Amino acid sequence: MLTVGSTQHAALVDAALSEPVLRALRDRGVSRFVVQHGSYRPAASSGSGGEGTAPTLDCFAYVADLDARLRRADLVISHAGASMGEALLV
Repeated sequence: MLTVGSTQHAALVDAALSEPVLRALRDRGVSRFVVQHGSYRPAASSGSGGEGTAPTLDCFAYVADLDARLRRADLVISHAGASMGEALLV
């Protein structure tokens, strides 16, 4: 899971959704990649990371159950802004 909070971290989101990263995730057995992109609207925001490839993308701006999604994630990538500190403590 990638989370950027409410800020626009376009470079981080775009890098995470790039073909090389999606390919690396697929090669490591990741079947679903959750991306909370805040107010930024990435070009790739649904479907999968390319024809016939995993992972399936689940991209959204905001959700009410972000804490629950963070707890369910096997790995969380974040810019770790001030409001994420408590949420990322496991």
